[in-house]
Amino acid sequence: MVRRYSAAFGSSAKAFDDAGVFNGFIEVDTKLYIDPHLLVRSSSREMNRANTVFKKYFSDVIKILRQSTNDSDVLWRQAVKKLTFQEIPQLSLGYSAGSVRGSAIGPKLAASIAKTAREIVISGIKEPELFEIIGLLEEGIGADRISDMTASVIINQLLGYSQRMTKKLKLKSGNYSFENNVFDIPFDEKTNRYVILLPKDILRRLPVANEWSEIDTVCRHNAILRRQVNQLIGKTWKKATTKVPKKELKAVLLDHPDALRDLLMQYKAKQGKAYDFKVDPFGEVSWYSATHNCADQFPLDLSRYKKMSAKQIYPLALELCTHFKKLIENNGLNDLLYKDKRKLKHERAAQLIFFGVADAYCEANNIDVNREPNAGSGPVDFKISYGYKAKVNIEIKYSNNTNLLNGFTKQLEAYNKAEKTSYSIFLVIQTGPHKRKIDKLKKLHKVASSGDERVPEIIVVNGQKRLSASKLR
Repeated sequence: MVRRYSAAFGSSAKAFDDAGVFNGFIEVDTKLYIDPHLLVRSSSREMNRANTVFKKYFSDVIKILRQSTNDSDVLWRQAVKKLTFQEIPQLSLGYSAGSVRGSAIGPKLAASIAKTAREIVISGIKEPELFEIIGLLEEGIGADRISDMTASVIINQLLGYSQRMTKKLKLKSGNYSFENNVFDIPFDEKTNRYVILLPKDILRRLPVANEWSEIDTVCRHNAILRRQVNQLIGKTWKKATTKVPKKELKAVLLDHPDALRDLLMQYKAKQGKAYDFKVDPFGEVSWYSATHNCADQFPLDLSRYKKMSAKQIYPLALELCTHFKKLIENNGLNDLLYKDKRKLKHERAAQLIFFGVADAYCEANNIDVNREPNAGSGPVDFKISYGYKAKVNIEIKYSNNTNLLNGFTKQLEAYNKAEKTSYSIFLVIQTGPHKRKIDKLKKLHKVASSGDERVPEIIVVNGQKRLSASKLR
């Protein structure tokens, strides 16, 4: 059973929304991130203080690196230590698969960051924002690690905010010790886990440093430098930061520190907007209420599965997939697949919708099975299991996915290596006129079925937008 913070801690979704608090999930990660660029504009007083703390922390790192003379002196080791960060399991954010753990920066990666930063600092650049965009230059640093790095630096302010909101919303809580302080923050007895609350206005789908508009011209105030750099990385920072390998971009910027200054200047000038939770353009949160409402509006009798057995797990998974197909095709759930009238959300939105359907209907029928999104490694998007061996792996793909056919063959290989008690379903959501591709997929399935090996079931769901009655005339 998936629980939102509001339900787990004895409050309401409206209370969280009115207070501007992110209403996350206990059991599922949300792919949103703390963006350090948004701290200064937050309506939370703790985050305004956090912005000062963040800037000072990395200004101190820069001072240390400026004085370090080699990779073995005391100052170097001190800098690496300050750039080493632990995981923060109390935050349900990020790219982690099958868990709510964060992404640490260990000593090896910290040393690599320190080396790059020192080369930049030696060129005369002192802005602490350098560490906000370090992910553009350093391999292994993405949105999740920038987010966790930020959280680690401002952890005291996050705990202070969490304590204030816990008191304001009258949440179930416990005493959480950190360093020499004790904070009263949300505590979930079921999982024996503390949760750090976050203001919604510091969260984004990707930090500002990962998103550059087309108009961000490289070195726009220096024509000579622009001509030199454009030959290497292109005319816009968007192309440079999304198309050029990090190793090449770092080399260019280290050779042209003025270009890096331009990048930092443009970065600092960008305003940045927090994630729009009302529109929910990536489907990170809306799936929960919509799918649980479906369980009330369109009930499904699964009573025969209440006395669950290993033999029933596959029929149950098939029935959930069939009902998901019905909800998408006939009951309006396909609206959750789109950002607006025609533009599709990311494929992850469909995966979360299916997860929500499985969770809601199993909960409504009091069925004791495990439902896990993004379980383990490999292509599996969802796993439903009972006991140790009885499990069904479900992979969900849009029909416009360029890896649709390859995804099926890869899953087939994995499926054939699975234990005899395992089953697999390939759930395809048709998002356009892709009949030929789907027919080819069915032919692959037919050929594979003619042999002795077991083959994943294919279920095609029409997720295309319907024309209104007036337009059909």
